[in-house]
Amino acid sequence: MRLSAITITLCLLIVVSSLSALQLMITSSSAQPTWSFSITLFPAELYMGEWGRLKANITNTDCSARLPKPYEAKFDDIPERTLKSILARARDE
Repeated sequence: MRLSAITITLCLLIVVSSLSALQLMITSSSAQPTWSFSITLFPAELYMGEWGRLKANITNTDCSARLPKPYEAKFDDIPERTLKSILARARDE
């Protein structure tokens, strides 16, 4: 009786794992980036059998429009007297 229970359990496990494998084969998945990028590896002294660190720079080349622009201060609608005092304090520091 125990042998048949073990056999049934093993058969159920095989069926369930086969169904899981079938599910993974049917479902499409992708991990490749859809944007272009460049990778720069920095030189390092690595020796066989020793632990080491590799440094890499991954740059997204599709986002050139999102590069930070230089800061431009605009002083609109500030009274001349207030602006002069702000500029004087900036020069003093």
